[in-house]
Amino acid sequence: MNALHAPTGGDEAAAIAAAVRGKVDPADAATAEAFARLACAELGPDELARRGVDGWAAMCADLFRWARNRSAGHPAVRAFNPDPEHNGWRCAHSVIEVVTGDAPFLVDSLEMVINAEGLRLHRMIHPVMDIRRDAGGKLLAVAACGDAGASESVMHAEIDRVDDATLKKLQAAAEVALADVHAAVNDWQAMHDKMLAIAR
Repeated sequence: MNALHAPTGGDEAAAIAAAVRGKVDPADAATAEAFARLACAELGPDELARRGVDGWAAMCADLFRWARNRSAGHPAVRAFNPDPEHNGWRCAHSVIEVVTGDAPFLVDSLEMVINAEGLRLHRMIHPVMDIRRDAGGKLLAVAACGDAGASESVMHAEIDRVDDATLKKLQAAAEVALADVHAAVNDWQAMHDKMLAIAR
């Protein structure tokens, strides 16, 4: 489910995480730093150097602010062209981001949505985190998987640059595809039990 490679643990990832603290509300600084550390942990040194510490920190801070609130049971999806004025960072590509409960086939499903539009995927970051939220869906804490919390997939995909109309189409298609994934995963055991009952 996690599309990343082995963590680098390098100084660049630590510097990015530290820089995020200055780009979010002070009350969220520690949580945002932990979020950024997990988001960047498995990027290679060349990838980290390509955007630079401040560029990655701005991207992670923007992703964190957006991911802070998510309704339980519903994937959060956004497709946009990063704007320094609104997002705090710039990118030559369009971006699709997802925060949802972890499940099989999420990356495959998002890639299918991108491919269906004939677009090229340039970068995919896919950390899986244990995220603790309050009853309203507000993010309270993040940790590496295995600690207290519920595992959530955080996906950041950079694709060919497209216009606003295509972004809306991609976002709608991704929302449907991810909802279908969760419905299939949630229904799997019931379908399995029903098939066994029919077979008997």
